[in-house]
Amino acid sequence: MTSGSKSMPDYQLCLADWRARVHANNAQVERLTERDDGNDFYAPIAERFRADPTRRDDVCLNALLALAHPQEVWLDVGAGGGRFALALARHVQRVIAVEPSEAMRTVLEEVRAQHGIENLNLIGERWPLQRALQADVALITHVGYDIEAIGPFLDAFEAAAKRLCVALLLERAPGAAFAGLWKAVHGSPYAPLPALPEFLRLLEARGRRPALRKITERAWGFDSWEAAINDARRRLWLRPGSAKERLLRQIIVDHLVARDDGYALKGPADTIVLVTWTPS
Repeated sequence: MTSGSKSMPDYQLCLADWRARVHANNAQVERLTERDDGNDFYAPIAERFRADPTRRDDVCLNALLALAHPQEVWLDVGAGGGRFALALARHVQRVIAVEPSEAMRTVLEEVRAQHGIENLNLIGERWPLQRALQADVALITHVGYDIEAIGPFLDAFEAAAKRLCVALLLERAPGAAFAGLWKAVHGSPYAPLPALPEFLRLLEARGRRPALRKITERAWGFDSWEAAINDARRRLWLRPGSAKERLLRQIIVDHLVARDDGYALKGPADTIVLVTWTPS
C-alpha cells in the first residue's frame, strides 16, 4: 500500500469500530442520564477554556507554536474558547476558528477583544462545513472522541490542509478517568469512547504515516472538594440532589487523593500526544 491510499477493508473495519464505540457510549448516556444541558453541552464549563494567549508555560501550546510558520493560515476545528487559536494567531498570518458552541464562542470573542487579536475568522458551525475551506495547517485539540461519523470529518479535515494535519489527543478519552466512579454510581461498566489508539489505526488504514510525540501527562485535578463533586456529577450525567448524586458524595472520597493544590482522581495520569501527518 502506498502512502495516501486507503486499505478499504481495514479502513471500513476501523470506521465500524469507531462508530460502534461512540454509539455504545451515547446509548449508555441516554439510558442513564439525569441531566439536561440543553442545546449547548459546553455552556456550564466554557469559562474553563479561557486562556491568556500570551502565556509561555503551556507545553501543548509550545509544541504547536514550534510547528507554525509566520506566513501560514491555520484552521482550528473545535476551537473552544480560543486557548490555542488565539495564541497561534499571534504567530501566524491568520487563523480560521470553527466552533459550534455559542458559550465557547463568547469566551473566545471576549479574550480576542481583550488582547486586540484581529487576524482570526470565527465560524459558528459544526464540522464538516457545507463549504470548502483552505489552510496550510489543520488542527484539532481533543476533538473527535465523540464523533460517530469520523470518516467524513477526517475527509474534510485533510482536504482543508495543504501542508500538515495536527492533532492533540489523549490516550484515553476524557470520560475514561471517571470509569471507577461511573461503575460505582451507575452499577454498570463505563463504555469508553475511542481515543488515540483508535485514531492512529484510522490514519494508518487511510494510508497515512503519523508522527507521534508525547507532550505531557495530566491528572484530573480539582482545587476543592466541591469542584471534584461538580466535575464528577457532570461526567456521570447526574442531576443535583438526586439519589445517585447523594451516593456520589458518599463514595467519592474513595476515588480521590489529596494534594497540595486540592484533590486528584486516583489512577494513572492521562497522556497527551501530538500527532502530525501529511494529508495526502
